[in-house]
Amino acid sequence: MNSLSWMVDILPGSQVTEVRAFFISKDGEKYSRNQYYRADQYQELELAVSRLESHPEIYGGIYWIMNPLPPEFIFRNQGRRTPFLTRVVSAHATDVIRREWILIDCDPEREPHSSATDSERFRAHQLAADVALNLQTFGFRGVVEGDSGNGCHLLVPIDLPNDEAGSILVKSFLEGLSKHVTLSGVKTDTITYDAPRLTRLYGTRSRKGESSAERPHRTTQIRPRPPLAEIIASRSSNVESMRRMMEAWAATKAPGSQRSPVEAARAYLSKVPGAVSGEGGHSRTYRAAMLCVEGFGLDAGESTTLLHEWNQSCLPPWSDVEIDHKVREAVKKADPSRVGHLLAKSVTSAVKQSPEPISSPQNRSDASAADLIRLGKTLQWIWPGWMQRGALVSIAAEPGVGKTRFVADLIRRVVNGEVWPDGSPATLPPGGKILWMPCDGQWGEIAEIPTAFGIPPENIILNAWNDDPTQGTILDTAAQFAELSSRIERNGIDMVFVDSAMNATSHGTMKPEDAIKFFVPLMRIASERNCVIVLITHLSKEGQALGRRIVGQVRQLIRIVGPATNPDLAPDERLIFVEKSNSKLPPQLISTMHDSGAHYRPLVAATAAPAGNPSLAGLLTFLTTGFFRREVDVIASLTRHGCTEQAAKDLINGSSVKRYTLHGEAYLAGPPNG
Repeated sequence: MNSLSWMVDILPGSQVTEVRAFFISKDGEKYSRNQYYRADQYQELELAVSRLESHPEIYGGIYWIMNPLPPEFIFRNQGRRTPFLTRVVSAHATDVIRREWILIDCDPEREPHSSATDSERFRAHQLAADVALNLQTFGFRGVVEGDSGNGCHLLVPIDLPNDEAGSILVKSFLEGLSKHVTLSGVKTDTITYDAPRLTRLYGTRSRKGESSAERPHRTTQIRPRPPLAEIIASRSSNVESMRRMMEAWAATKAPGSQRSPVEAARAYLSKVPGAVSGEGGHSRTYRAAMLCVEGFGLDAGESTTLLHEWNQSCLPPWSDVEIDHKVREAVKKADPSRVGHLLAKSVTSAVKQSPEPISSPQNRSDASAADLIRLGKTLQWIWPGWMQRGALVSIAAEPGVGKTRFVADLIRRVVNGEVWPDGSPATLPPGGKILWMPCDGQWGEIAEIPTAFGIPPENIILNAWNDDPTQGTILDTAAQFAELSSRIERNGIDMVFVDSAMNATSHGTMKPEDAIKFFVPLMRIASERNCVIVLITHLSKEGQALGRRIVGQVRQLIRIVGPATNPDLAPDERLIFVEKSNSKLPPQLISTMHDSGAHYRPLVAATAAPAGNPSLAGLLTFLTTGFFRREVDVIASLTRHGCTEQAAKDLINGSSVKRYTLHGEAYLAGPPNG
């Protein structure tokens, strides 16, 4: 359990809250126990909660009421020596003194009573980030962010009476957010408007359903938060911001007649507070430009005109050059899948709506490493050292070397729960499915692989429907990427093979501006679905075209070398190694191919260079015992350890190391077995 000291940071010390825990007995009977605490009693609460967390019947988790209760409720605990042992009278809606918080709950859509997967939770945080940007645009301050374990909470400080009017206002606000700030697969909950709203006691575990590797129980927490003084000071102004935001939503609907996108954008923008120098003015002005360009689908000229009008409310107003720059940046960074998303149904528009987005709205605030920590980002491996989750990986080799058979052997191991080729334990449960896109049209080969490799054919999913299984091999449009993403999610896919990548798109891949149309959507899918997408590529003898561009896009680049390149290999042997990685390179492998799979053995150096400060001789020993490396990289290593470039070349030329030419580059290695 994490510390509950956050209570004194966001609640006045004298404020009383109810903490409630939910249990299920051995007979299946559900019950709850509660207790009252002041914020400054958090250490007593920590002790009581630590016992609850290990209680054998704890079921739903531990919660607290956000809005303040009468101070005398603290005396309801009297006479109970052990907290939460017996039930105390719970608070009712009429007991809440005032509304001081709104809970915005961003939660992934999933099976009821189940925890979220990592990818589902990630998308919930993406939606929350977009909601937070919208709140900032309308002047909200003091917002507290909480990790609910399965999604993300935004706690908005307000000051409203606990009456029917306050309930209607909060409910309408949450319903408006749910309609106007959206992301596929996640939602903003509209039922959290009640005054005695229970929410997770941050620092305790979320316990939805059974905990599993895919859907684990996670510890909730509050992120770095504004000072309590700022939270209290922002309450009244946030109510005004809330009303202004709702007026902006309503302004897009023209009463009695249809309204053009420009008119709708003008009405919406009139409710956005002007930027003030020293108070995030640059960010708010950029957001105003994005509202025009992305929210209402206006062109640069229309957006500039409206932004100049809005600029009159800024203190001080921006120059014409600065306004033009903001609009150009908005045009450049707008997400095509979200263009026009703020247009109401009553608005006439020539803007063409894009298919369902496959990625999150662009986060336009400045990110830091703290945001990665907030999202729990770590390096996650499917095949440790070789294939990373949430990333693109490439397998590259000359035609005919055996890329497809290598992939088939990997699939066999995954489906049957066998160890990876380097002997590391299986990381995926047996019986799982993979997705294979035979973009080279190798349908006959794919149809024979299940029988040859002992793979149930139902476990190899194609990117198509069963009435035409030979479709789905091109990834050009947003709709095609969205369908691939949905199929990955629907089938619980951890590994996707695109074979070959150069035939999977009609976009040019030599120029960066063309290549990103293919690679960026795939990167987003891999990240959002937390899978690995493996791009299999043929390379020309010169290593040109798509293969060269892939190197800059993938996290790991796996090379397969045959005897035509390395004559020291036997005819049925292949040298397999990771040439590029964002992590430590794993040991190289020698593979012996056969009809129904492959056997592997490590390529181990007989004498390794001393750790920390390898000698020049040690570096060469590393090569002469079989390791395969580019000559330029070896020379660079030697020069880092005191050699001149010419001396390094002389040392290489005078050793027993051999040269091989691969994709137009010189590689060095010795006999594979030392």
